[in-house]
Amino acid sequence: MYRYAVSYAHGRDEAWVARFLDELRRRLDAADGPRFRRLVPPAAPTGARDEGSYGVGTADIVLALCSPAYFNEGPAQRDWAVLALRRSLGQARTGVAPQLALPLVWEPVDRRLPEPIATADVLSAGRPAEYRSLGLALLTMQAARHRAAWDRVLDAIVARMTAMATAGAAAPELDDRLAAEAPDALSADDAAFTERFRNEVTPVVPALPVARTVRVLRGSGGAPGTAPDRGDPPPDQAPAVALAAELLPELGRRILLVGPPGAGHTTELARLVRRALDDGTPGHPGPVRAPDDPTPGQPEAGRPPLDPTPGRPGGGQRLDDGTPGHPGADRTPHDPTPGQPEAGRPSHDPTLGRSGGGQPPDDGTPGHPGADLAPGQPSAPRPWDDDAVTGRSRAVSGSAGVGWAPWGCRIPFVLSARSGALPRLDGMVPTLAPLAAAQEPAGWAARQLRSGRAFLAVDDLDAVPEGNRAAVWEWLLHLLETHPRAPCVIATNGTGVPWSRLGDDFRVVGLGPLAPDDTRALLNARAAESPGDRQALDVLLPRFDTDPLLVGVADRPAAAAALLRAAGSVRRPERASRHRLLRAAVSAVWRRPREETTAPPVPGLAANQVPDSVLRAASGRLAVAALGLDCSRIPLRTALSALREPGISHSASSERLLAALADRAGVVFRPGPDTVAFPNPEVRTFLAAHHLAHAPGTDTDELLRTHSSAELGELLRQLRAVETGTGTIRSVLAAPGGPPHRLSAGSPPPRPAVRRADVRSSDELRALLRSGTAVPELRCFGTVDGLAEALWRLPGLRSLVLSDDPSLVALPELAGCRSLRSVRVLRCPNLRDLTALESSAVMFLDIDPWPNLPVPDDLRRTRWLSRVDLVTGGPRPRQGAVPAQLGAVFPEIRIRRRLHG
Repeated sequence: MYRYAVSYAHGRDEAWVARFLDELRRRLDAADGPRFRRLVPPAAPTGARDEGSYGVGTADIVLALCSPAYFNEGPAQRDWAVLALRRSLGQARTGVAPQLALPLVWEPVDRRLPEPIATADVLSAGRPAEYRSLGLALLTMQAARHRAAWDRVLDAIVARMTAMATAGAAAPELDDRLAAEAPDALSADDAAFTERFRNEVTPVVPALPVARTVRVLRGSGGAPGTAPDRGDPPPDQAPAVALAAELLPELGRRILLVGPPGAGHTTELARLVRRALDDGTPGHPGPVRAPDDPTPGQPEAGRPPLDPTPGRPGGGQRLDDGTPGHPGADRTPHDPTPGQPEAGRPSHDPTLGRSGGGQPPDDGTPGHPGADLAPGQPSAPRPWDDDAVTGRSRAVSGSAGVGWAPWGCRIPFVLSARSGALPRLDGMVPTLAPLAAAQEPAGWAARQLRSGRAFLAVDDLDAVPEGNRAAVWEWLLHLLETHPRAPCVIATNGTGVPWSRLGDDFRVVGLGPLAPDDTRALLNARAAESPGDRQALDVLLPRFDTDPLLVGVADRPAAAAALLRAAGSVRRPERASRHRLLRAAVSAVWRRPREETTAPPVPGLAANQVPDSVLRAASGRLAVAALGLDCSRIPLRTALSALREPGISHSASSERLLAALADRAGVVFRPGPDTVAFPNPEVRTFLAAHHLAHAPGTDTDELLRTHSSAELGELLRQLRAVETGTGTIRSVLAAPGGPPHRLSAGSPPPRPAVRRADVRSSDELRALLRSGTAVPELRCFGTVDGLAEALWRLPGLRSLVLSDDPSLVALPELAGCRSLRSVRVLRCPNLRDLTALESSAVMFLDIDPWPNLPVPDDLRRTRWLSRVDLVTGGPRPRQGAVPAQLGAVFPEIRIRRRLHG
């Protein structure tokens, strides 16, 4: 009796796998030869999904159902490690390598198979074409359709299992301890492809040439804290921890980079990618490491790589003043070299972003916080003291980890959700490095993430439509749960984030604004590429020295670049007006156009979209409500009170309105605590000035007395002076190409409606238009002038009745009546011209009476006309009046004869 086990991706196609195995068992029992018994797993398995398949370490034959999911999500890595170890041990003992694995094509795999599987795949040769193109999964599902191929493949499997059982030596069995220590077999040929991938992949955009600052928000690692902003925090909240952006990987392996649009998230992700690609040697910290430093991951006994205690001399750099830390500024000669710990101090685990203190030393046991680090990877030091209650100053070693590959990962997976979804695991390489996709070993991306050698950088989540964003987050969180050792950085503006599911693993980090010196350095770097930009920069820099409002609105990279383009777009940059420069900088970070995506539409979403005009009105009122406050974080109730107007019904929920506002404007929306984070005070001043300059009926003087602001008053005077001299300037909050159009934050009041309206003159028709009444059915008696100009303006018009008009010769123009579906003409004997129906959406036409005339050809050229009823008054219609093909084509024309009267 020979035993066989099955290795496959559990949870996928379970019913069809069971059907295939049942048919295989029947054929094995009916065949003449050795007996086979399958090792069936227990009814309630206790092992996790990634611990491997049951019986792989003891079975005589292992059937591997190969599919993309098998290599990416299934137990392929662990099962084939056990199989390779059993084969090598058998060869060492007997001198003959036992053949105990039989790969089967369950689903076609369009990737190069790893060497151990490709060597053992001896069944594919000579099999039917359906086996290679469909796989056993579809052959099992469509066994009746592909009966011949199905029988040939099953007979070949039975013959191969018989040959494997009767020939060769038996493979030794492995207990659980040896199986857990089996070396990885499928990644043996991954190193060469890793270098090929690193040579092909490139950052999406170049990193900024200036150093950035990030702020670890209070409450990160648990409930969301305050939103990132330059304003003073509320008195009941401690200041956030500020540190250099180069130390971002030191915060942990799960980071949520939250900030408004234009803050430079993409460039910071590109900086991480560049650092990963610049590290030339696996596990090597780069050129910054001294020759006598120990290898990362091999610290001296009993001491973590970094001492986070702020009280020790030279232990770190104080960051409570909010300034970016300079690497190594406070280190003393007694401090060890970064990455070279000294003896005698307990180990800390900073990788999971917990808010507690130091962790006990890593003993390598499962579930320990440090157990998920990649082999040879240095533990990331905690960059601050965890006294979140007192808010004491925190410290961090400025040079720790700078220059290393982030988290020790040399493989970056930078993913963009702009298309509406993220690629699958087997689609990452074709997305990021398409030229290297043909050489990718199956399951390579999953193995790198599972081992912690690759990190994820996810961008453009805010560009995903609202209805698709939850599905993208679901896929992303599932990927992180199944690959806990893979670091991940997610850039978002805080809208649609499932905060309750993030748990304690994520650190919430805000990307700080550019300092004035950094803004100048960024503009200098961009202007060096073009002589025209250099001329514009020579004009901008002196203005920065005298205009704090101008330099304040340029504290985001997108705003600084837009400012340089606006100054260089005029023939003489020195004559560029101040309000034009301010408008260009603010528009780049405030009014973000919605990106068009190729994702399929979500049913029912289009009917619930918040109108752009509502968002523009909301943004203007919120900007005024934020004016003069000490910080730019406004509670939800305060923001909503600025949006609502008495007597207006609200169909859009408050959170949905603010979330849509954050998606389309340069703000950050963070639920719990319910706050809306606005841009810096300079941007708010500009928005408030534009709102007041274009808001009729606003008591500006009273507002300025309540919220005194010299900058607002000066900018408001400039805008009104320009309007008086050269005409009205379009507000930054208005729709392009038209005057400001502001609506309330809720739905407009419902229109008055009547079931039917009767008009007998043009005056009654104009009165109906002025009232704005929705009229489903309009009845016109006698001669009514102006129908062509009025019908398309009637809301909800579906039925039109024209009666008792002897002067009516032709139907009025109906092209603009998009909701009109039925036209009825009564007692209009001179009507002859029906051409207006060709460009209308009318489906039903009724004419009574119809003169004894042939049916006009115009009716055959209509697009939507479905049925025509013609009522004649004569004893019999003329021969040519009846169409040749009644009912055969649309429209269906029916001629009825009135017998009396």
